[in-house]
Amino acid sequence: MEEWRKRLLDNPPPCASIFDLEEWEDIVINELTADPSLWGGASFGQLTDEHKENISKTLMGHSVSAETRRKISEAGIGRISSNETNSKRSKSMKGKTHSTQAKQKMREKALNRQHTDETKEKISKAGRGILRSKEFKDNLKEVVKGRIHITNGEINKFVHKENIPEGFWPGRILK
Repeated sequence: MEEWRKRLLDNPPPCASIFDLEEWEDIVINELTADPSLWGGASFGQLTDEHKENISKTLMGHSVSAETRRKISEAGIGRISSNETNSKRSKSMKGKTHSTQAKQKMREKALNRQHTDETKEKISKAGRGILRSKEFKDNLKEVVKGRIHITNGEINKFVHKENIPEGFWPGRILK
C-alpha cells in the first residue's frame, strides 16, 4: 500500500468523519487514485496556480482579529528554526535592499528605543574582561578623534567639532 494511503488511514482528515471506519477504508483503498491528472495536474497536496489565484481573491481585504493575531503570535514564541530553514530564508533575501522610506522608519524607531536598566547591566557584564588588541584600540582612537560631546539642554550628541548644529554647545547632561 502506498505511503499516502497509509497516512490517510492513520490520520483521517475531518471530512472523513461522515463515513464509518469501514467505508473510509474502502474509499481510501479502492476509490482514491494517485493519478495527478485527476487532481487538476497538481501533485498530491499542492495547489495549482488557478487554485492559488482563487484563494487570493477570496482572502483579499480579509482582516484578522486582534485575538487571532495574539494567538498566532503566541504560537510562534519559542519556535526554533532549523539551519536549513534559516539558510533558505537567508538565500531568499540575498540581493534585496530596504527602500529609503523603510530605512528612515527603522532609523526613527531605533532612535526612540531605550534599553532598560536591566538590559544595560547585562550589556555591561558581557563586555567586562574582554581583552582588546592594540590594533582595535588604535582604530577606536581614530574613529573618535576630533569628536566632542554636545548638548542643547535636552539632547546629547557626539559629533565632529566642525559639525555642531545651531542651538547646541559643548558638554553633555548626565541623566
